[in-house]
Amino acid sequence: IFYSYTNKFYCWFKICISMSYRAPKYCPKCDSNKDVIPISYGKPTPKGFKESDEGKIKLGGCVIYANSPKWFCKKDNTSFN
Repeated sequence: IFYSYTNKFYCWFKICISMSYRAPKYCPKCDSNKDVIPISYGKPTPKGFKESDEGKIKLGGCVIYANSPKWFCKKDNTSFN
């Protein structure tokens, strides 16, 4: 729960960390960025599920570690930073 003193209301919100960057990195296996998509962590929204089904993002789960990968290559099925 987040309490705002200025607006005097409670806000419930889901934490969804999406790794959106300007340009995808190159895959270490195929050395291409053509099939590289960001990995999204946290509870997905309906939009997140839709983007995952369309192949625009990869759902990474709810737990985020310091060394969690940020990118996924669809061609090689490889996750990397």
